[in-house]
Amino acid sequence: HITDLYENGIPVHLYAEYRSLMHNKYLIFTESLGGNAVVWSGSANITKVGLTGNEENVQVSNEPGLVKKYHEAWHATKNRIHEAKKIMQG
Repeated sequence: HITDLYENGIPVHLYAEYRSLMHNKYLIFTESLGGNAVVWSGSANITKVGLTGNEENVQVSNEPGLVKKYHEAWHATKNRIHEAKKIMQG
């Protein structure tokens, strides 16, 4: 649950109002076991069924240029959304 992430100190950002939204599913791990940043992207919903029950595609890359592009896209999106703290605390 999103609140579990937030309550455990993981930064969470949410759209404060509904309008045309992106539907990208990606994760950026700024640190990984190999020490390099990694991007995970694909069609899978990040749920138990999405990751274990559906036929989905997922790509994982530690290629620095690709990770940088995803990171830039995230920051552009983040600039258009509100921190969860503002929403969850009313």
